[in-house]
Amino acid sequence: MKSRDPWSAAWPRRAGAALLGALLLLGGVDILRAGSGTGDVLGRFSSGWAAAIAIYSLLAALAGILCLRALLSPPEVTERIFGRMENGASTLRGGRWPLIVVLIALPSILLLGPWAILLTGPWLRWDILVLCSIGAGLLLPRSGISRLGRLLLAILITASVFVLAKHLVLVTDYPFKLGWSEGNRLWDYSLYFGRERYLLEEAFRYPTSLTPGRHGLWGLPFLIPGVSIAVVRLWDAVLWTLPYLILGWAVFRPLGKNAPTAARAGLALWAFLFLTQGPIYAPLVLSALLLTLGYDSERPWRTALVTLLASFYAGMSRWTWMVAPAIWSGMRALLDTPQAAPLLRRFSRPVFFGLSGLIGAGASYVFMAAAFPQPDPIYATALSQPLLWYRLLPNPTNPIGVIPGLILAVGPFFGLGAWALSRRMHRLDGWQALGLGVALAGFLAAGLVASVKIGGGSNLHNLDMFLVTLVLLAGVGLRKILDRGRLTLDGVDNTGRALIALTVLVVSWAAARQGGPLSLPPDPVVERALGMVRAEVARASSEGEVLFLDQRQLLTFGEVAGVPLVMEYELKDVVNQALAGNVAFFDRFYEDLARGRFALIVSPPIETELRGRSHPFGEEDDAQVIYLYRPLLEHYEPVVILNEVSVWLLRPRQPMQAPQFASGSAAGAGSAAP
Repeated sequence: MKSRDPWSAAWPRRAGAALLGALLLLGGVDILRAGSGTGDVLGRFSSGWAAAIAIYSLLAALAGILCLRALLSPPEVTERIFGRMENGASTLRGGRWPLIVVLIALPSILLLGPWAILLTGPWLRWDILVLCSIGAGLLLPRSGISRLGRLLLAILITASVFVLAKHLVLVTDYPFKLGWSEGNRLWDYSLYFGRERYLLEEAFRYPTSLTPGRHGLWGLPFLIPGVSIAVVRLWDAVLWTLPYLILGWAVFRPLGKNAPTAARAGLALWAFLFLTQGPIYAPLVLSALLLTLGYDSERPWRTALVTLLASFYAGMSRWTWMVAPAIWSGMRALLDTPQAAPLLRRFSRPVFFGLSGLIGAGASYVFMAAAFPQPDPIYATALSQPLLWYRLLPNPTNPIGVIPGLILAVGPFFGLGAWALSRRMHRLDGWQALGLGVALAGFLAAGLVASVKIGGGSNLHNLDMFLVTLVLLAGVGLRKILDRGRLTLDGVDNTGRALIALTVLVVSWAAARQGGPLSLPPDPVVERALGMVRAEVARASSEGEVLFLDQRQLLTFGEVAGVPLVMEYELKDVVNQALAGNVAFFDRFYEDLARGRFALIVSPPIETELRGRSHPFGEEDDAQVIYLYRPLLEHYEPVVILNEVSVWLLRPRQPMQAPQFASGSAAGAGSAAP
């Protein structure tokens, strides 16, 4: 009997071979660019790079020969070649699984290890991930899974392991911040359960930006006495990964026996990688998870309560999310109600569930106002910040652009949905199509507007509600398709298999194109910088207040002790006010600077040059220069500059004193200005 394995189908096989061949060539271009100019071998390369290029060329040539055979030979020949490879893999016996593990882990080792700084080409990175995945897929036991299924599953596993490794790389006890706002975010997270870590000389009040649903979730480790910064960073890595995986499992779990275990596992990993394209904050994912686990079309009162709770938690996490669970629940009810039902019945449950969600959203706002009073409404600055519409298209902040990036991220998904509808695997009537269209259009519009607000647009994370909705719809759509019977890749036509493969390749590319090793200063540099900060802070605290404009995690984790915390003027909040042009806020700040209120200010490195939109985040940087850094340097001068740990220490400027900007870094113990 002729094999029905999808690899043997003519045009998908040839398209896959052509794609892999092109990827090999592009990866070769990337590695030649990376090695060019490093030495004299062949006039361009160092001996190490020459060896690496030779190894790559050999492996690419072998893979290229297979691609050419697949392109030019009859399907039976290609089938025979891969059959022999799989038969050879079966002879490895006990050595098969260790080799599979090595191949799956190899992209993470190469792209996150110490030499990853040399492997920056996007095509080369994807090349490494795809080739290792193909090798692992061919080694996987057949177990009733088609070859294409094994290859796609291997790609999903390898890409997922890489995403997990990217987050785990950031788990470190390094005392200074790892990114622009990380230190102050760690401080934010501690305020619900770790407030006793601070000396407070003024009445405590929750910052406007704080929300219990989000910051309280990230702050749970502070319930552990003496928790370290490494543990808090580990919890951060968990929240950026585990909720995605659990939601993927919950969405596709109801497929049951109509979908093989490997297929459900692959779908869960696809959901994980699809949401990672945002990325998306955990509270919204957890709201969707609560609704997914608690929704029951046969128990409307239970579903209404779950919708209320999901909306309540979403509203306590971010005000823009508060109605999302209500819409999801109403949308699900509209899809679950029989199309032949009377109009009143069709809309009664969607309206009932939607109203339940709105009640939960309203309750969250009332609860936060009563339990966690804040000086200003949480949306106060967001609604007054400018919109930068050009960021929808390619620009320095986002070279892909929000709209092209979104099309790339979700295009295969919509193509697959259109294919399923065209094959009548699932049908939507007019009311269902209208309901889904309105919901998706609303989430899309909200996400695009949020993406062009100043401060955004570098990725797709503001399209979070839109992306989560697509995952939920994928689960509902597949369940309805599989209600008709078991469906496997062998039962899907060539177009469907190609679209399925494309959805997997796109999320794997998104996973592989970013991420690298964590580069930190040497321990002696860190210790000496920390010692200088402690000494300067101790000296200044005897003279007056010390403002940690930045690096507040040094107080949170006891690296700097015995210093009262000045709650106001935290870097993220100051920048947020600058983006909104809040003159009243800065009038108060400038008055404090002019009278020398602070004996010492712990600041990030200061730039005073305007950049404009020709630079990444140019408008944001310019707002900081205009509202924060230039006025700050009018009244304060840097006395210690520790660039390698991103710390400047500033003291009040003496009258008529000319600015003195010390140069140097912590590598030389830092620089101190007299």
